[in-house]
Amino acid sequence: MMTSTATQAETETTRASRNDHSRLVRGVSQQVLACTQQLLMAYFSSSINAHNEGERAFFEKYGIDRELVAQVEGVSIYRIERACNYNARKLVNNPSAEIGPCMNAMLRALVADLEEEQLVDAFIKAGASNPILAENFGLRACAIKARREALGIVIKTGRRSDRLGKTDMETWHKVSNAYYKLIKTATDTRRVWLQVAEETGESLDLVYRAIKDIVK
Repeated sequence: MMTSTATQAETETTRASRNDHSRLVRGVSQQVLACTQQLLMAYFSSSINAHNEGERAFFEKYGIDRELVAQVEGVSIYRIERACNYNARKLVNNPSAEIGPCMNAMLRALVADLEEEQLVDAFIKAGASNPILAENFGLRACAIKARREALGIVIKTGRRSDRLGKTDMETWHKVSNAYYKLIKTATDTRRVWLQVAEETGESLDLVYRAIKDIVK
């Protein structure tokens, strides 16, 4: 009986010790993660504000791409913090990772996000309808409405005449010729639609519908 009680007490002590160790590991991990996040924020902030040769040389030593840094100047602090938090977890989970490549990957992701937002704004300014924005950017109606309001764009109620019926042959050929000329060197088809609309003087909705007919 005493042996059983002693064994039970030893088991409980071992379990308690393991729990204490697990809590300690979690606490240390959280501290390391927080420090890594702060480190990335410091690197990001300092790289943007590096103006003299000595400061620039420091970041060149770590392989941080200054051109990428220049492209994300003016990004909101919220977006930067979110990017640093995400990449800090990647660094913590991969101790062999280096700060420079991680920073560059983070910067490239931020640049891609900014370019996508600028493309959305260009579509909205060109008069893109909700279905076009939803299909090509995955935006919901509430997000589209908020973006239009931020850009100061008011959409009139009712359907526009250029959205009705089929595209006439003359317009179809004009859009088709512009499209095939531009698509040869395009890396993003969505940008081609904008260029075709600008080149032909037709609405983006009409161009989008016509190109859908061309490529189907």
